[in-house]
Amino acid sequence: MTKYFAAGFLFLAIVSLTSCKKNTPPVITCDPGDDVLSLPLGIVSMVYSVRSESDLDKVYIYYSINDNSLFQDTLVNCNGNFISIQYNKDFSTLANYNDEVVVKVVASNLDGSSSTLLKKIIFFKPQNPLKENQYFYSSDNTLLNSYTFINFSSVTFDSSQLSNFDIRELSEINDTLFRPDLVTRKWYSPNGGLFAKIQSPFYSVSTEDLDVLFQNSNFGNNTDLLEIGDVYVYKNNDDKYFLILIKEFFEGASGGKYIFDIRY
Repeated sequence: MTKYFAAGFLFLAIVSLTSCKKNTPPVITCDPGDDVLSLPLGIVSMVYSVRSESDLDKVYIYYSINDNSLFQDTLVNCNGNFISIQYNKDFSTLANYNDEVVVKVVASNLDGSSSTLLKKIIFFKPQNPLKENQYFYSSDNTLLNSYTFINFSSVTFDSSQLSNFDIRELSEINDTLFRPDLVTRKWYSPNGGLFAKIQSPFYSVSTEDLDVLFQNSNFGNNTDLLEIGDVYVYKNNDDKYFLILIKEFFEGASGGKYIFDIRY
């Protein structure tokens, strides 16, 4: 009788412990980590990381503007207990200056538990000098295939006047194909300027700190493989610094083309 009673008590204890175990929701973090971001109107770039003790199921990203309708922007199906998501969203045609945007991330586990992270963004007009939507064409194009900071314009490359050209596309080594419709997504400086890739947000950096950011980063005569949202500090031969945001790449019959913003 005592034996059966002890076994029954042990069974009830196991059931009780199992039923009391709580599912642990995922943990969502974001870079940049500020709850509220003040940015000029344009591309918002953030990296979300989601971790969980159990397997993740889905991650949803929504946004709303001025507390109006909530729009689903992204859905990611997960595999495993960790995922990193690069979020790039161009709000230039969706919002206006002084609008308030809320980006909402919801992550769920296969066990049914979920977490939510909210990020508020307020758009403002930048006070520092800003050159928007600058461009030049790929090196296989015969016209406007370089860029100069002398007058902030795209120019046609001339190898006899290298000092006039700050940025030009870096062609692939041993590339003999003539493809003016494509871009290599790499730049170099014909006049010896230097590029330093930084992790700081383009619109939040003080242009007075560009020299410090440059010196504290790895720099060289050419860029890494460019991605949309990349930020570079460029130093010219007069020791002047410029901040560059990569916005778009175009490929097609009208010519491979780079679009970028500049602060200085």
